Amino acid sequence: MRASDSNSEQITMELVRIQERIKQLKEKEDCYNQLRGKLPDLYVPDYNHALQQFCRSLPSKKRKIVKLYYGGKTLEEIGKTVGLSRERIRHIAPLILDDFPYAVIDRELRLYMKHLNSRKRRCKSAKKIEDILKEEKDAREKILNLPVRVMCLPTHAHYSLKQNNVNSIGEIIENNEKIFTFRHFGQGSYNKIKSKLKEYRLIDYFNSYNTRKIEEIIEKEGVDKAPIEALKLSQRPYNCLRRSRIFSVGDIIKNYSKLPYIRYLGPKSYDEIMSKLKKRQIKETK
Repeated sequence: MRASDSNSEQITMELVRIQERIKQLKEKEDCYNQLRGKLPDLYVPDYNHALQQFCRSLPSKKRKIVKLYYGGKTLEEIGKTVGLSRERIRHIAPLILDDFPYAVIDRELRLYMKHLNSRKRRCKSAKKIEDILKEEKDAREKILNLPVRVMCLPTHAHYSLKQNNVNSIGEIIENNEKIFTFRHFGQGSYNKIKSKLKEYRLIDYFNSYNTRKIEEIIEKEGVDKAPIEALKLSQRPYNCLRRSRIFSVGDIIKNYSKLPYIRYLGPKSYDEIMSKLKKRQIKETK
């Protein structure tokens, strides 16, 4: 009797797990279809085709785990097949498809914008070029409304943006001048955003917005209030200053005597900062 009870409990637990996995896939499908709905004029494959494409792009072991996990196999069976523990499978299996909807949309957007650009270069008719430019502009406007996760940024960058209520690609551009002050958001994350926006053909929005904002700050409040990005420093001195909570040109001037003692800020980085200040005709106050 006890054996039959334990067997029925195991069967019930397996059914619950299978239902949870079906629910996870349903949530992925809803998320993907919602993103597709924001891009009605762009070609985006249907859910099943997109899922197959994504799975084909995975490493062989992860692809096998996905197939077994959503195919109704138990965690023990999957673990024995791929040579991992049951607990490890329990942790990683649901996360493999975590970025699925966003990664597919990201790839399709990059391919679409690249296709538009190549069409524009090959086209010789002024009327057709005008139509392509209009199509490109419409696509850009739609991309600006997409969530940040579509960009597939590093995890720490994504959570840094989320904590500061930057939830869409358009909001990244609007908050350009604030991004530098976000905690755990370094030059690497900033460069990743720039490369993604370049692929989406939005880099001109980003650069013009950033340059305009810096110029406005300098004109209205003076160069002391300008962010350190106005100096266009290389990565090492830039990161050293930010780690020391120095975010503006005025902060550099106030902390001038402390600059030589900042960790990892060597003589070359120090000289670079001084030369950039000199170009801006800023005198340090000792």
